[in-house]
Amino acid sequence: EMVEILNCNDAVRIKNVLPLHLDIEAAIDNMIFTYFLSAADNTAKNVLWATYDGKKWIPSMYDMDGTFGIYWNGEPIDASKAVYPRIKSNGSLSIPGSKMYSVLCKYFAKEVEERYNELRGSILTTENTRQTFETFFAKINEAAYIADAEKWGGTNQYEWSKTSRYNMYTFTEEQLERLDAFFYNFAK
Repeated sequence: EMVEILNCNDAVRIKNVLPLHLDIEAAIDNMIFTYFLSAADNTAKNVLWATYDGKKWIPSMYDMDGTFGIYWNGEPIDASKAVYPRIKSNGSLSIPGSKMYSVLCKYFAKEVEERYNELRGSILTTENTRQTFETFFAKINEAAYIADAEKWGGTNQYEWSKTSRYNMYTFTEEQLERLDAFFYNFAK
């Protein structure tokens, strides 16, 4: 029934019945997180669905090897290929990804804007993201990079990782600017 509801155009039905089948708050968080990561693979196909009762579903992430502005191999993703929602020149919305994201942006715009602003004012800050990366990377010593290079090939993995980190930081800052331009005053 959730697929049927996502494909109907009845706003009242969507607002009243979809929350019985989809955890709207979790779906909004999933959408915002997917766009924050610029997780192209997760916009349409790489979603795991979980449920506690077999009735209400929660989207979950997996296969996030092309995120934070780098491909699986650490090469930078061109910023022009970032995945994020935007307003087209004709005023219509461009929502990359699933039908679910389009429905959330159209019928739950107020909830999306409120949640984005809440996250942006707390956990989704440039400073928090950078600190989280730095804390994580501080736990990886040079010996781990050497072992990785021996197993998978490549040279100077430690220096390469520094470049990848810089690309991740820069991309994240740029991605937040793109998302801010879309989600602030989104429901107006």
